[in-house]
Amino acid sequence: MYDYRLSLYEKAMPDDMDIMQKLSAARRCGFDSIEVCIDACQKRQERLTWDQSKLKELCGYMRQNSFRIYTVSLSLLRSCPLGVLDDRENARSLEIFRRGVEFTASVGARVMLINGYDVYGEPSTPETTERFARNLEKAGDIAAINGVTAGIENAEMPFIDTIGKAAYWIDRISNPYIRIFGDTGNIYNAIGADTSRALADLESGRGKIAAMHLKDSLPGKYRYVRYGEGHVDFNACITKLTELGVRIFTAELFLAGKDWEGEAKRANDYLRRYFEGGDYADS
Repeated sequence: MYDYRLSLYEKAMPDDMDIMQKLSAARRCGFDSIEVCIDACQKRQERLTWDQSKLKELCGYMRQNSFRIYTVSLSLLRSCPLGVLDDRENARSLEIFRRGVEFTASVGARVMLINGYDVYGEPSTPETTERFARNLEKAGDIAAINGVTAGIENAEMPFIDTIGKAAYWIDRISNPYIRIFGDTGNIYNAIGADTSRALADLESGRGKIAAMHLKDSLPGKYRYVRYGEGHVDFNACITKLTELGVRIFTAELFLAGKDWEGEAKRANDYLRRYFEGGDYADS
């Protein structure tokens, strides 16, 4: 089996832990790293304006402990996506993107997730689609100059809810620093829990997928589904993704209940067995 990296989504752990504590906890649970999330939470949002001392502290910790961060999720863009028409919000969107890329580069990560929305909470229109296209081109230039790959996530809204739809934008923009950051749970909800169609959708991203969220889901439910209790065929998907050359993965687990460490260990064990070609029996 080819080597790969499996990170734990930081929102699987309590918010009162800092990044270094989460890195340590992820290692205890068997993961290779964490995926850092920058979203509407004020504490996480402040990372976009960290000074050099905080960045050096984190980077020093990772060097000292031979641990690194591979991916960053810039979920904050949901608050003002790249297709928003208001000029002030539009400028804010690109500024968030720029700061996210700079943070990603500063901590040594390689891939930054951006949600596949032109707008959020309102209908897509030809105007928002075109604004998204223009801003995605600008975002590609920002990513390129920083040496960071921006990965479009197939999200839960029809605008980009499959790998095939994300691949359309990769082809249209044609920038090597704009790729796909896929999500298995979102694929299954978009295509109706049909594994053959899910695998065909993954195939449509051949050569375009930089990283992947491994997440279970159920119809209409995108979070808080325990691994093995949803409709995602992880054996088929992981086999296909490794054949496609994907090597960077995140267990997109969300904090639920007090035994978060036990759930994280279970998720690690569950997913690793598929990479190693084994079967999983829940315990």
